Amino acid sequence: MSDRFDSEVRLLKKIADAVEQQTAVLPVLPPGEEIQTTGNLSTDPEFTEESDILYPSQLAVKTYVGFRVEGHSTLAYAATTNIDFLLEPYRTLTLAGNVTFTSSNRVAAVSVTVRIIAGGSSRNLAFPAGWIFVGAAAPASLAANKEAILTITAFGSVESDVRAAYSAQP
Repeated sequence: MSDRFDSEVRLLKKIADAVEQQTAVLPVLPPGEEIQTTGNLSTDPEFTEESDILYPSQLAVKTYVGFRVEGHSTLAYAATTNIDFLLEPYRTLTLAGNVTFTSSNRVAAVSVTVRIIAGGSSRNLAFPAGWIFVGAAAPASLAANKEAILTITAFGSVESDVRAAYSAQP
C-alpha cells in the first residue's frame, strides 16, 4: 500500500469513529486541499485497498472533511478567553472579570457566536488588533446585568481574516 493510501485510510477511520461516537473534533484539511477520488465510489464499509478509493460517497467526504462539533457549550471564564473555531458554533460566556479574547484554529468560512453575560458588574472587553468589526467599532465594555452577542467569522487562517459583529442589550 502507498503512504498516501495509508494516511487516507487512517483519516477516514478516525472520521467514521468520531461520527459514530460523536466524541471527537477532527482536523480540517488545509485550505485548497481536498481528498482526490477516481472511478466509481464504493459502498463497501470495510477499508481495504480494493474498495474503490474507500469512500461511500463524495458528499460524505466533503461533509466529513469539514467536520466540527455542532451545538452549544459554555466557555469557562478566564482573563484571557480563547475562542476555538473548530469547537461548537454557539457558546455562552459568563464574565467574572474583565476579558481579553483570542482565537485559534481559524478556518475560512467558519463562524462562531458567543453570548456574553456581564453579571452584576460592568466588564472591560479587549479583542485581537487584527479583527475587523463591522457595523460599529470594537466595544470597550459591557454594562452590568447586560448580555451581548459576538459573532466572529473567519475568512482565512490569521487574525486579520476575522470579521466581527457585536450587539449589546440596551
